[in-house]
Amino acid sequence: MYMEGAVYGFIQSFRFMASVSAALLLVATTHPSELIAGLVRFIQIGKRHFGFPSEIAFMVSSAVSFAPSMIEESLITINAMQVRGLKMKGITNKIIALKHLFFPLVINILRSGRQMAIAADSRAFRATKNRTYLNELKLGRADYIFLSYIFVFMGTGLYLSFIGYGGTVPGI
Repeated sequence: MYMEGAVYGFIQSFRFMASVSAALLLVATTHPSELIAGLVRFIQIGKRHFGFPSEIAFMVSSAVSFAPSMIEESLITINAMQVRGLKMKGITNKIIALKHLFFPLVINILRSGRQMAIAADSRAFRATKNRTYLNELKLGRADYIFLSYIFVFMGTGLYLSFIGYGGTVPGI
């Protein structure tokens, strides 16, 4: 083990934590329908909107909405196993608990995924090419201020990176 490797791992863990924190913040503050509308209608140039296809936006939204339900299902299953006498002390008991947790969790995810597919079919998902939206997303004053802050922050970071700051491993 080298010091450079430890520093590199430390920096990469902070990068990972920053991206996971940003994703969790997005999930916690955005309604799934707004997330889909924002991904599909990402940029408007004139009268035309550019963004992801609605199928990909729906996949992202459904994957994001599965995370809290998976956590809730796993906590319910762990509590039920503890009530039935499962000991959670020691690493081997936790590995056994994870083994017993895996199958009920996968089965519940598959059930809810099937219900979501039936709901999407019954609501005529992909019936027409051009979808309409009940709520139109518009950028407000706070959005423009936040976007300008992000662009200034990114520009400063890129400038500092180009002049030599921000290297990941010292000495390389």
